[in-house]
Amino acid sequence: MSARLRHGWINVWWVLLVVLVWGLVVIAVGLVIQDSLQGGPVDFEAYYKAAARLVSGEVLYVDLLQPDPYLYPPLLAQLLTPLAATLGILRAAQVW
Repeated sequence: MSARLRHGWINVWWVLLVVLVWGLVVIAVGLVIQDSLQGGPVDFEAYYKAAARLVSGEVLYVDLLQPDPYLYPPLLAQLLTPLAATLGILRAAQVW
C-alpha cells in the first residue's frame, strides 16, 4: 500500500470513531432525559437515604422490610455523602 492510501484509511477510521463516540453520547443523553421524565433513577432514593444516614452517623444497613432498603456496597453510599450533605433529594437526583 502506498503511504497516501494508508493515510486515507487512517482518516476514515478517525471519522468512524468520532461518529461512534458522538452516537454513544447522544444515546446516553437521551437515556438520561428519558429517565428523568419518568421520575428519575429507580434506586436513587435508597442510595440517597443511605448516604444521608451516613452523614448523620446512623447505621447504613437498616430493616430490609422498609421501603427502598439499601442493598448495595457501602462505597456507593460513601460516594454520595457529599450530595446528601448539601442537597435535597430532588436536586441530588438531578445532579445524579
